[in-house]
Amino acid sequence: MKLRAEPGKLEALAEEAVVAACTLADAADPSRWSLGAVEDVAAALEVLAGALAQLDPECAEILAVVPVAAAAVVERAEQAGAGTSPTEADGRATVATSAALRQRSPLKA
Repeated sequence: MKLRAEPGKLEALAEEAVVAACTLADAADPSRWSLGAVEDVAAALEVLAGALAQLDPECAEILAVVPVAAAAVVERAEQAGAGTSPTEADGRATVATSAALRQRSPLKA
């Protein structure tokens, strides 16, 4: 979805995004997240990262990890919903996710 905002309206839209993110963060509790909510927040992260990535190529490179990270969070939520508790999978998933993010990141160390 591509909406064009007036130049002065960009700041207002960015502020609305921050307010919405703060409201969400205040309401966030591990027991209240549904898979749909996780997917929606992951999508929002990707869209916002994509918007900032348009600033310049270096910003795009820095933010390239966001879609990978968002997908990993959704995958983890799907696994937890499929009967694997996050605490059971913590050690394995954290190591696997960290390795996968490093492999896919353009900023590999």
